[in-house]
Amino acid sequence: MVVKYIIRPFLRMLLQRYIRKVLQKNMNQFHKYQSQQRPNTGQQRREGSINIDIIPDKKENNKGNNRDKEGGEYVDYEEIK
Repeated sequence: MVVKYIIRPFLRMLLQRYIRKVLQKNMNQFHKYQSQQRPNTGQQRREGSINIDIIPDKKENNKGNNRDKEGGEYVDYEEIK
């Protein structure tokens, strides 16, 4: 009976320390991963700004037929009331 009152708090304390250690390790890994995904370049973009990474060549755009230049293919539709 006395052993029960001594061992339970001790095991509880060990378990709490273990859980804190595991959580701290996971948080460190998460922050390390986050910093690798978004390196701090010193340039911060404004909210709502647009960033274009790839600009297509003009030669590839001219290969299409005139329908592409007009805005696409016309599709008939019926209005349902």
